[in-house]
Amino acid sequence: MIYPVAPTEANLNAKASTETAFSIAKDLYPHGIDFDFMDFESLDRCKIENKELKVSGEKYKVLILPSLSAVRYSTVAKALDFFRSGGIVLAVGALPEASDRIGGGDDQLQSMIREMFGTTYSEKHDTTLVYSQKSKFGGNGLFIHNPLDAKKIIASLIHLDFKVSSGEAVPGIMHRKIGSRDLYFVYGLSNNSECFFRATGKVEIWNPWDGTTKPLAVSAVSEEGTTIRLPLEKTEPQLIVFSPGKPEIVKLPAKSARAETLNVDGNWDFELKPTLDNKYGDYRLPAFEGKLGAEVWQMKYAEETSSVLNAQNPNLDDQSWSTCQVSYGPQFYRLGPLPASADSSMLDAKLAMIDQVEVNQPVEINGKKYYWQSYEFSWRWGLKDDAGHQGYHGMKGQVNNENISFGKIDRFLKYKPVYPLKAEAEGSIYYLWSNVVSPGQLQARIQRSGLLPSKAYLNNSPVEADKELVALKQGKNPLLLKYNNVGRGTFVFENKEITGRIEKPVSLATDWYLNPAILPYVVSNPNNHIFGWYRFKSPPGARAIYVTSKPKPKVWVDGKEFDCKPGQLENGRIADPGLITWKVELPLTLPNSAVVALRIEQLPGFFGGAAIPEPIVFECGKGKILPGDLAENESLKTYSGGMFYSKSITMNAKQANSGAILLNLGAVVSSAEVSVNGVPVGTKLTAPWTFDVTGKLKVGENRIEVLIYNTLGNHYLTTPSQYVGRINSGLIGPVKLEFHSSIKK
Repeated sequence: MIYPVAPTEANLNAKASTETAFSIAKDLYPHGIDFDFMDFESLDRCKIENKELKVSGEKYKVLILPSLSAVRYSTVAKALDFFRSGGIVLAVGALPEASDRIGGGDDQLQSMIREMFGTTYSEKHDTTLVYSQKSKFGGNGLFIHNPLDAKKIIASLIHLDFKVSSGEAVPGIMHRKIGSRDLYFVYGLSNNSECFFRATGKVEIWNPWDGTTKPLAVSAVSEEGTTIRLPLEKTEPQLIVFSPGKPEIVKLPAKSARAETLNVDGNWDFELKPTLDNKYGDYRLPAFEGKLGAEVWQMKYAEETSSVLNAQNPNLDDQSWSTCQVSYGPQFYRLGPLPASADSSMLDAKLAMIDQVEVNQPVEINGKKYYWQSYEFSWRWGLKDDAGHQGYHGMKGQVNNENISFGKIDRFLKYKPVYPLKAEAEGSIYYLWSNVVSPGQLQARIQRSGLLPSKAYLNNSPVEADKELVALKQGKNPLLLKYNNVGRGTFVFENKEITGRIEKPVSLATDWYLNPAILPYVVSNPNNHIFGWYRFKSPPGARAIYVTSKPKPKVWVDGKEFDCKPGQLENGRIADPGLITWKVELPLTLPNSAVVALRIEQLPGFFGGAAIPEPIVFECGKGKILPGDLAENESLKTYSGGMFYSKSITMNAKQANSGAILLNLGAVVSSAEVSVNGVPVGTKLTAPWTFDVTGKLKVGENRIEVLIYNTLGNHYLTTPSQYVGRINSGLIGPVKLEFHSSIKK
């Protein structure tokens, strides 16, 4: 199928072409039809032999043109050669109107289209008909309108390589010929599903993880192919291979009922095996010599008040605390969204006179009470929970400068360069309040772009919409911004006296990050001494904790206070040279996870998560852990890499001498390598997470070892990315030993 680039380049029905292509693609696979997307250059290189297109070791019987209103001329020329030579060309949705040769109105192009399909784009069509032409050597040219009819047309013209007798959808099927063998990769079909393969010969199932092969029983053989009942579970990839020869008659014992189950519960020995080498900055900027291990990026947070004291108590219930994120702190208080019916003139005047927001005091509008809420952003990473505003295709190597965002993100609108924002049901009027803190009396430059405030008040006085320079007094300067619409924008104050180009210390950061001209926003009185409390769990086996912040933190681990001193992480790991990394060295390795509590003074511009601009890092050794989802532990939630579990169990004679024994790991994310008593048992990347350990266990003590690797989804939680994916992690369990009289092989 030709990838629909040309319509996009020509801006000619690009959306329709893209939707048609992907509609066909999503419909072919579930019906057992394998296909590839191909660009026009690859098609140009194709050779036509035996009514097939051949390129790069692949062979194709059908060429699909998905609503290519605009097309490369060479694509149509090759399609016509293929049609004339006996091949199948299928146009879906629309016929070409123009090409890169002379654009539209090309009689030669339309003559080629008519030869293949018997019609052209300019003629009126019945959308229920199939327009078809035959070539001298048996080629078929067909034009249809409904993308979902493509599978029926293809199935009627070629012999499908694979069918399911029950007619159920096929989540995944591939067929390749290698030498004299036919290889089928089947995924997503239930155990014992009866399937037809367009191949004959000796049939085996190959285990891609350990290289072993086993013969498969055959239900029926005909001239067209072989019928087999699939031996594995729905979640297991099945590599079925046909080799020259005759199928073997294999009698397999039925799977027996379990006679006994032994729960392998309790603590396991546990050790992290980091894999993300950041020497070249592949996972984090700046680059540094080292691997990414256990880190904390989110934690429970509460400002110290008369009701929040002695938060170092490990048994404290912190469920009512907020969750803060490293680098993100409260920069404004936000009021809204508010309805358009609000009396804005009186409200503007009232709010403009505020010298300090009291979050517990509501603002009453039309008899309804509204409360100020914390509004956070990061001077480094920008908008919170809107990392994808660079576009639905990702960051593209940059972090945008917006620090203002109102509205609900519409992640369902496709084909937009940036995810748009839509109005919230409550309204689209918003107010932001903060203090601009100045080191002295000075002139400040306002940097504004994108969504602009309809009104702005500084030091209780209105600021003209186009005014670039404003006078600031030393200390706090109350600021009120009013917005009447949704969108994203920038509103930043720069010290006019600091000039010159500022080099960003890292490429993935806003232009405001570590820029000395930027004046901080502070939501509380900057003259008050405020402290914040932070709580999280440590990973098993913690030996040292590294906290990067400006003020020295106080640190408690399971209620015991530990001193911290300036420490040293990998050279170059911290981008801000003004920060200090404080090391808490634990006298003994903590075997289990522990509750860590920090008390940190909140400096102007460094409140909440902004007080800890870099992740908290752990140095770990061996520890102990219960099976479970590691994503529930703040220090392991963002960890991507290896995890080594081991445990000793005792077996009696009856258990050790059972006819067959399965080790069932329960749930695992996302791979498992198992050894028993030092002998490798097997590797799996899919459920069911069961391993045949028959003959591997002995009477007395046995050692079970499981090495698990999770996915990069956990690490993606630490970057401004919308492509996070699955974050479940580790040996989730429950783990059991199942004793059988026999096991179906």
